[in-house]
Formats: sequence, C-alpha cells, structure tokens
Amino acid sequence: MKKLFLIVSVLMFGWLFPQVVFGQGWEWQNPLPQGNDLNIVQFVDNQNGWIVPVTSRLFRTNNDGQTWETLQLDVFLRDVYFVTPEIGWAIARKDLRDTFFNVYHTQDGGQTWELQLDENVDPGLFFLDSTTGWVPACQFMHHTPDGGKTWVKQAEIHWPWGGTCLDGVFFRDPLHGWAFALSWGIKTIDGGQSWESDPELKGGRKMVFADSSQGWLMTPGTVIRTVDGGQTWETIYTFTPENKDNDIEDLVVFNRNELLISTGEGVYASSDSGFTWEKLTEQPLGSVAFLDNSNAWAVGSNERHDPAMYQTIDGGRTWQTDLKSIVPTKTAFFVDVDFVNDQVGWVIGNTGRLGPQYMFKTVDGGATWFELQVPGNRGLGAIQFLDENLGWVGGSSGTVFHTTDGGATWLDRSIGRTVGFREVVFLDPLNGWFVGGSIWKTNDGGENWVDVSLDGINFATAGAFVDTLHGWVVTGGNRAPEVGSIWHTSDGGRSWQQQISDDPLLDFDGVAFSDTNIGWAIGVDATQGFIYATQDGGQNWFIQQTFINSVPVDISVFDKMNASVIGLGNVVSTHDGGQTWTSEINPTFNFLTAIDLIDGNAGWIVGTRSTILHKKSDNPSSIEERVEPEAGPRTFRLLQNYPNPFAAETQISFDLIQSPGQIILTIYDILGKTVRTITYFATNTGQHHIMWDGRDTFGNRSASGVYLYRLQMNHESQAGKLILTR
Repeated sequence: MKKLFLIVSVLMFGWLFPQVVFGQGWEWQNPLPQGNDLNIVQFVDNQNGWIVPVTSRLFRTNNDGQTWETLQLDVFLRDVYFVTPEIGWAIARKDLRDTFFNVYHTQDGGQTWELQLDENVDPGLFFLDSTTGWVPACQFMHHTPDGGKTWVKQAEIHWPWGGTCLDGVFFRDPLHGWAFALSWGIKTIDGGQSWESDPELKGGRKMVFADSSQGWLMTPGTVIRTVDGGQTWETIYTFTPENKDNDIEDLVVFNRNELLISTGEGVYASSDSGFTWEKLTEQPLGSVAFLDNSNAWAVGSNERHDPAMYQTIDGGRTWQTDLKSIVPTKTAFFVDVDFVNDQVGWVIGNTGRLGPQYMFKTVDGGATWFELQVPGNRGLGAIQFLDENLGWVGGSSGTVFHTTDGGATWLDRSIGRTVGFREVVFLDPLNGWFVGGSIWKTNDGGENWVDVSLDGINFATAGAFVDTLHGWVVTGGNRAPEVGSIWHTSDGGRSWQQQISDDPLLDFDGVAFSDTNIGWAIGVDATQGFIYATQDGGQNWFIQQTFINSVPVDISVFDKMNASVIGLGNVVSTHDGGQTWTSEINPTFNFLTAIDLIDGNAGWIVGTRSTILHKKSDNPSSIEERVEPEAGPRTFRLLQNYPNPFAAETQISFDLIQSPGQIILTIYDILGKTVRTITYFATNTGQHHIMWDGRDTFGNRSASGVYLYRLQMNHESQAGKLILTR
C-alpha cells in the first residue's frame, strides 16, 4: 500500500569518498553514505573522532576521517564528550519513549556504553580530564572527581525567577566554571560548590578559552569576550543573519587572535580576536572539529540542506562533502517503490503537491539510478511492474499511465475522474485495480476502467487482490467523517461484503494477503497503531501486534510466513506467519512511506528526504547477491571499458578469479531499456574481454550517449558506465 503524497529527480551517480561501514539490516542506498541529521562532531587528536547522528548509532574514525565505522548502540545519544580515544561520556536515553536523559560512560571508544548517572540531566556535559567532570541538570550541577564512579549533586542553583534548566557548562580549571541558560548565566570559583548569577552569559551556547585570561562565549547572534579570566565580558561581534534560523552554530579558537565560527549562512574567520570577521565560504555548517590549523571535519547542510559530513584541508576556506543523492533537493520524498527482482526496480516521488515529480530506475540492485521522464503533469502516488517491461503508475485526478518498455515511454490510460490513486495491483497484463477513494478495475490492461465501488465504501485507502475474484479494501485515512472498515469481494468487485464494520476510531492505511486465507491490515485507533490479522479470508480478524510509539504506514507480504511493516522510524517483520513480530535495525528516523519485499527477508524501503534503504537476503541462493566494488569480488572483478568514450567499438574486460562459466553482458540505455545482451563462456580464470560494437540486438547503430553495462555470473553482478560518441 502506498501513501498518497505526490512525486521525485537526477542522473546516475558514482563516487569515492571516506567509506562509512554499516552493520547488518537495512542500509542506505540514497543519499549516500547516509541521510540522517548529524548533530555533533568531536576529535580528541588528529586521528580519533566521532560524529553523532540522530539514531542509535555512532560514527567513529581512527585514521583522521579516511574511513568511518558505524557502531550500532543500544542507547540513543544526544551529546558526547571524549577525553581519550577510548574514554568518553554521553548524554543518552535507553528508549525513544523516555523523556529523561542519563549519563553513560564508555571505555572502548564508544562501542559499548554503561549507565553511570541515573538522574535526569541536560545536554552540555564537560570534562577537564579522564577523572574530573560536570553535567548540568535543572537547578543542580552534578560533579564527578573520579571518572564517574561517583557523582555528587552540588549546591542548588538559585535563579532570579525560579527553577530553570541549563544549556551548557564550561570549566577553565578545577575551580573556575560557567554555565548558561536561555535567559541567564551563572559562574563558580570553587569548583561548583557555590554558584552566583552572571547575566552577561545570557543565552550562552559554547565557551572556549585560549589561556587563563582570554576567552570567548558564543550566544545567539553574538560573540562576547573576556580578557580577565571571566570576571567581565563584552560583546565584540554581532551576527545578523538574513534568515533568523541561520544563527551561529559553533565556535573554534586556535589561539589568542585566530577564531572561526560556523553559521547557517557560511563560515567566518577572525585574526584579531573576534573584532572583525572574513567570510570564508557560503557553506552552512553546524558542529566543527579541527584536527590542526588546516584540517577539520564538520556536520551540517549542503546547498540543498541535506545532512552531511564535510571536510576541509585549507583551514575552512573550502569544504568537501561526502553526500551524494539522486535528487536535487532535501524536500523531495519518495512515495512508492517496486522491484521485479533483486536488480531491476523503480521509485517515484515528489517535492509537494505543486513541486517537481520524479521517477528513477535501477538495473543493478540500486547501485546506480537513472532518471526517467515522468508521464503527465499530475502527482504520482503508486507504481507496479509485472516484469522488466510491463508497468503502471497512477496518481491524482485519476492519472493512469502504462509502459511496455520498462518506463522509457508511457501510454496514457487515465480514468479522468477526481480521484487520487494510492494503490495499484495488477495480476497479469490484463487484470488490474487502482484504489484511492474509489475502486477501479480493468480487464484489458487499462484500455477501459470500471468503477466497482459501493456506496458503503466511503474512502478506500488500500487494496489487496490475490486473483481475479478475491480482493479486500480498507477505509479510513483520517478523513472525517470517514470511518475504518474492511470489505471483501469474491466475485471480482461486483459485490462487496463488510468484514469489519464502520468504526470511527479505526483508521486503516494498508492491507495485504498472501493467499485467499492469510492476510494483514494495518492502521491506528485512538491510542495506538496496530496490525490486524486473519487466517480465514477475513471472516475473523484479530489484533496481532500493537505500536505505542509508532504509526504503521505500509505493509509488504512475500508469502504466508514472511511480511514486513514500516512506520514512523520503525520496521517490524515476521517470519512465522505473524506469531511474532520483531523490530529490525533501522538506520534512520526519517518518515518511511513504502516497502517492497522481494523475498522473505530482503527488499527496499523509501521515504522522506529522498530516503532509499535496502536489505539483502540472508539466503544468497534465493536471490542474486550483488558484490560491492569496495568489498572485493568473490568470483570476478569488472574493469572499466576501453576506450571510453568510444566511437566504433569498445572492450569490456573482467578478471575471472574463481571457476570458469557462463558470463552474461547486458547493455542498457540511459532509460534502462535493454540494448544488447551478449553471452560469453569463460573456459579459464584470468583476464577476459568482450567486445561491443555499439549496435543493438537488431544490428542497428546505437545513438550517442551514456550507457550502462552489467556483467552477471551465477549469483553475482557488477555494473559500469560507458559513453558512445558518433
């Protein structure tokens, strides 16, 4: 079932940047290397650093950022502070439903975290060394003198207007410290035993000292300085952003004279202690960590405002990002995905009701994507292909299009009614349904459509059909006065029987069946999300799973034993027919919109911010397993064609590492249409060559342009890109 959102753009992409290694489970295919918000970057020396994303993960490097390892955690981090490559602390919570944050400690560089302080605390912990630290809380400061073995709640902090919470803390030495809140500040000269107010620290976010006397404090829109060890402060710079949300994000102090600030409108540097500033770059950045005066890592937003890691090697004048995406804007989101096998699939999406619509295709399991021309000018909401050539898309205002060449060209089969399709189900080239408000059926491939809705079916949100006779639709959709219900037909839509009566508290969003008996429906009621199940074709429905902190959005069923449901930042799956549902490792909190399983434990998920997630099969024999180039092939290694570009013919070479066998070379045009297939039998290991003369299957000369080539042997395949010039 696909939510009605409407549709998403760009060319194939390929790149080489610092590698991010993810664990098992759902992994990023777009954007790469990942698409989560990134909050904090910290380095303790010129080799060891960490980046904190908004998930239960932590990125770590021990080679100055050349590679980043992803650590899967059992806590959700909000703030970190490391003092050595191994020892650090974090403000974190155990579960997303927790409203309180605690202090956790690691002694292995962030791989494992142990609870140290089971008290509700605020972000902004600070350590002078591996033993002495402080962490703020509302009206209190917690202090440890022994690396967190014991924590002491220091004297209560008395604010001028009553209780408040702190946003940050900094200590210059074991005695002199400062803490900041939105509307006030406090300071101590006895290590936190007592505190006195200091209104000059109002709104402080980060404090840095160059020595015992000179220091700076970053506040909203200003930089203030002290030259007497913090006894007095003066405002030396006021930043006025064009957009009020593009405030100062971070402050870096190199020495008494040289400073740098990152903002939502660029990076600025000062060489006179902060009185005047030079704009180095327009790049909006957040947290920044310098390894030395030239090299730094940062997190923030690129020109499309997508979350990304950034690196500079020239002191911040230029920044390079690792982020690559097939869509040109952060506001793009995918609404549906469909794969016909482990290699060939399509995604559709948009940037809003009136924004650009997008369609992409892959022929190599998502390693590369190329843009297809979007049919029509209406928002598309559902897509389905029967094979690599036959497919349909539908969307708003009764839009229906049909392709017989994999999406290269489309035929208009629109219904011409004011309906918005959310689901498309075709059983064969002739028989299909579109569901969205109404229910429409065709038995001639879409040439003609018949409305098979009943008056009692108010707003159909999704449908499931297992053959030409048996189908189910659900209603709801949060559209008052619509009510939730489940309907069934056993005669191809000529009549419908209600299986769950209208319930104003139910809102069904998806339904899927593996056969005429086994099925599931998802949705929400007044208090929780749910998965309904039936084992007798819907005569009896029962709640099989509930979700307190998530809303089910889409369901994909592979067979009667295997199904997956996605929700708000959550993926649950069953492999025993629904007796148990297990949460899976999900690398993002982005809103997920659609899922498509291609076997019991593999498939694709799409969502907002151009999210594409992929999970490979645990059973390689049931599905081809593409070898990632950087992981090293097990059977062969594909080489770049030569010459490239070429005019007459080109040589596609590969190293056969293991046993000889049959090799299949397929050439695709930029729209994903098969141009030529060449079968080659390798009789020995070593390097082999296949020639392509630039002609298609019928001997016609192919036009100039970019082409994809895919080499496949047994259960492995690799792809490359070539350019033909005439």
